[in-house]
Amino acid sequence: MNLLVIISLFTSISIAETKTSIDSKTRISAPNELHSGCDLYVTGVDSKAEFLKFFKDLKLASASRDPDQMVKLINFPMSFNPGKRKLIKDEKDFKRKFSTIFTQKIFEMISKQEVDQLFCRDQGVMFGSGELWIGVVGKKIGIKSINQF
Repeated sequence: MNLLVIISLFTSISIAETKTSIDSKTRISAPNELHSGCDLYVTGVDSKAEFLKFFKDLKLASASRDPDQMVKLINFPMSFNPGKRKLIKDEKDFKRKFSTIFTQKIFEMISKQEVDQLFCRDQGVMFGSGELWIGVVGKKIGIKSINQF
């Protein structure tokens, strides 16, 4: 009984000390949180650093508009939705349809996308208004879906 009182008293003191050591403006973030609206944990991404590298690589590849660079960032099969859903099966299929998939509008959306404006959910990380979704297949972060509205 005395042990329970001591543990209870110790726990109360620790909580009180913790509360007073953090002011109301301090926010504790999860290790994989990009910002308050995007916790990569729910998307299956294991590493914030790995995602940020992917984000940078996507921006660079998009700016170059090089299919050989972009294909490295795709998770196959990739869903492509230009009105009716299609699957891009592999690298060969992707390169053949590259200019249809990556339109000027998609490239512009990628170039304007900021990390602090990404939206995360269990289906992945959303770019723009849902034009592009990033997900994990196996351990690889990659583009899993492109939607043309």
